[in-house]
Amino acid sequence: MDELFVGVFMADRRVFKRIRDKFLSYTDRFAGDTGVSGGIKLKIKHSMAVCNNAMRIGRTLNVCEEVLWLIGISAILHDIGRFMQFEKYGTFIDEISVDHGDIGVVLLEEENILSGLNAYEKEIVRFTVKHHNKPGLPLQYHGDKMCVLKVVRDADKLDILRVVLEHYESRDENTFVELGLPNKPGISEKAVKDILSGRVVSAKHVKKLNDLKLLYISWVHDMNFNITINIFKERNYLERIKASLQEVESIEGIINKVKGYINERINEHSERRCT
Repeated sequence: MDELFVGVFMADRRVFKRIRDKFLSYTDRFAGDTGVSGGIKLKIKHSMAVCNNAMRIGRTLNVCEEVLWLIGISAILHDIGRFMQFEKYGTFIDEISVDHGDIGVVLLEEENILSGLNAYEKEIVRFTVKHHNKPGLPLQYHGDKMCVLKVVRDADKLDILRVVLEHYESRDENTFVELGLPNKPGISEKAVKDILSGRVVSAKHVKKLNDLKLLYISWVHDMNFNITINIFKERNYLERIKASLQEVESIEGIINKVKGYINERINEHSERRCT
């Protein structure tokens, strides 16, 4: 349950810019003698893009101005744990290093990045950083906490899709987005069963690169707002992921099933509540 808060928000454009500048100053530390590595550059760009996505979603949901700035702050900081993770472990895979959401909360305190926000606002940002990467939502919460978290989770998914598609389509140097998975034909039966059942593909069912791509398609089932689904469609993500799949005979049935779900969401008469 959220605690009752009586008072005023501190978040505004000025505080947002100051926290953004603190974040960029923090990431400067991870530049080596030859400059910022590809992985670090990618995560800085990703953080800014997630912020842009989140602000667009938030504006569509007509949240109040103060909550909109909290969405922007939480979005920029959501992956702050990634930089230490990549420097120390050389990977973005939490399972073989650290949970970047959990370590991100620790870094927010150690670096005093949230100065300028009140206690209520700081708790919302910490909550979002901690839970943005978890398999599901902590449904015992509601209100501003859940609103900000839902927006940032959606915004994060949209930009991860941009990052991986840029890699698949251009074969850029960011091979770590493939998570070390083998690029073999076909898809795993359990991954297919997950997506056809209207679920996000379970990470334990991802055995090859095609399964990972199927997981990305299945994210539509974990998108909280119709505006997110609209952006997914607007950017042609479904067809672009389909084009990258290697030798998958059953893909048309999967794609049609997902298209049907997307159209159902888009045709809903009202947006889902941000709470």
